[in-house]
Amino acid sequence: IRDIASDGSLLCTVDDGGVTAIWRLGEDSPACTNLGPRRGVHHGLLLHDGRLLVADFDGGLRTIDTSSGEDLQRVRAHTARVRALSLRRDGSVLTASDDRTVRCWRPDDLAEIRRCTGHLGWVRQVQEFPDGRLVSASLDKTVRIWPEQAPEMDTHGHSGWIRSLAECGPALVVSASEDGSLGLWNVDDGSCLGREAWAETEVRAVASNARLVIAGCDGGALGRWWLIDGRLAGRTTREGAHDKVRAVA
Repeated sequence: IRDIASDGSLLCTVDDGGVTAIWRLGEDSPACTNLGPRRGVHHGLLLHDGRLLVADFDGGLRTIDTSSGEDLQRVRAHTARVRALSLRRDGSVLTASDDRTVRCWRPDDLAEIRRCTGHLGWVRQVQEFPDGRLVSASLDKTVRIWPEQAPEMDTHGHSGWIRSLAECGPALVVSASEDGSLGLWNVDDGSCLGREAWAETEVRAVASNARLVIAGCDGGALGRWWLIDGRLAGRTTREGAHDKVRAVA
């Protein structure tokens, strides 16, 4: 299972076999299923009108009727795997892909309304800030900031692929990299406020609530930092908490 989406009454799962299953919470078997590409479905997102939007391994976006499991629409959104799928504050859909682009889509008809190009590697994650700016992280070792009405900026600081991003303040974002470090970035000017060398293995997951930063690495450890005056401080590490940590929240 690659992803789960729920609105409190429905639970939708997508998997590597291409199956999307739609469950009514409290029932023991799916209400309906959908068979997509055999190479798999990697992301699912319930839209405000009740449709399910899924992103396929092959770069396609599809909307599914949650009452019947039938496809409603399909577009070839990207030329490679979709790595991130989310809703923006204005209701549009945001995607990031191995084709090195970030794109925005109108959910009604899956029409492309914006494309951000410039990354030189797979884009693994993208975040939206409250003012509409987008921040993306890539295997090209950069974080990029995409203002709504200005040329994009890019930030350098990591020596390895960037695996994860988390918003951690009005103009701050923290990144996790395969170089074993966390990076703290100023979204206003694109500057790196510092790197925190932490693990001897890849750091794949990071989360923040604007006071704390939590990260997990391939070595199984969890790390915790306080955010104090725009810097990471007071690190605490719990070794051997897991096998490889792929997600934290």
